[in-house]
Amino acid sequence: MPGKPRPQTTEQIRLIITDVGGVLCDFKKEDLYTYLSERFGISYAKVFEELDPSIVKMENGGITLRELSREARRRLGVSDAGIYWSRICKKAGINRRVLELYKPLRHSYKIAVLTNAGVLECRVNRRKLSYSTNFDKIFASYYTHVEKPKAAAFKIVLDYFHAKPQETVFIDDKTANLDGARRTGIKTILFTNYAGLVRDLHKLGID
Repeated sequence: MPGKPRPQTTEQIRLIITDVGGVLCDFKKEDLYTYLSERFGISYAKVFEELDPSIVKMENGGITLRELSREARRRLGVSDAGIYWSRICKKAGINRRVLELYKPLRHSYKIAVLTNAGVLECRVNRRKLSYSTNFDKIFASYYTHVEKPKAAAFKIVLDYFHAKPQETVFIDDKTANLDGARRTGIKTILFTNYAGLVRDLHKLGID
């Protein structure tokens, strides 16, 4: 950024870890809960309570999308949870400004994706975000079997890149996930919008 002094950091950042949903794309599982609540006249709290454990299982590779649909039918009496999940995955928009921001940073930093995502999300996002072209490594809970904000999720990424926590920054839109990263010693950025991300990266000397 011309005209602005480069901030001094105690540790040189080597590794950038980014979330997907809410940062790189607008897909969020909360959209499914809202849809089911409004379509079937069930309180959002009830949908969350009954379905979120099954969603987490699916994201960790424990059940399939078809099994999720059966769980929703059994617990809530709804029939199209799996269908709508597929639909919102495929229709999710991409935050192209953030994607374009990351691309040139790969010349100086390793950039990894860390996402709580099931197999369908992984397949859709792999195509939409060109994972193999734009990122050094993808860590999805469906394959690692551990979700953010658990420390083990971050340790998997650090170990893969032989990176220290203090030379790593993690970007997410959920404070709970950021808290998990901070507990491991990783620097964090709460994503709210593109301009804020650019500003916070610059504070760490990343531009």
